[in-house]
Amino acid sequence: LVETVSPDVYFSQYHHKIYELYINSFSQRGLVNCWFDKKDLYDRVVKWSLDNYKTVNRIFKKDSEILASYTLIFRDREIFLSFSNCYNFEIENLQLFIYMDILKTSSDVSCEKSFLSAGRGSFGYKRRMGFSPIPMYSLVNDPGWKKDYNSDISREETLSLYGRDFGCFI
Repeated sequence: LVETVSPDVYFSQYHHKIYELYINSFSQRGLVNCWFDKKDLYDRVVKWSLDNYKTVNRIFKKDSEILASYTLIFRDREIFLSFSNCYNFEIENLQLFIYMDILKTSSDVSCEKSFLSAGRGSFGYKRRMGFSPIPMYSLVNDPGWKKDYNSDISREETLSLYGRDFGCFI
């Protein structure tokens, strides 16, 4: 089942569970998510986005289990893929299905001159789907935030593609 939910329903019924699944999906792979110890900041960023932009919030479920989710944020011509995550890695091709759904949904809802930005996470997979890297700037200004490189590409490739180091600096 794939469900589109309103911003209010997303935040009140799904947001906190999805945060837990998001953090746990990294832990299960031996990784620490950058939002791990910043739940309050994560809540504020998500709530602000839902309150200030048009969004499409998609939840993928099997029975009562949430398998994956994503949010598209619409701003002018840009469609930004925010917090797209898989929580069940045992279902073959689930990530491919999610990306296909993202492309279809953004196409259905967008205007003719829109572009889809998929951010920086899981860059290797996005490259296979045909996404191109473009410079992005973080919306985070928090002294506890550490500069972190994407492990899917080298530091040299990051500098070459983006022309700068990644980090949260606004």
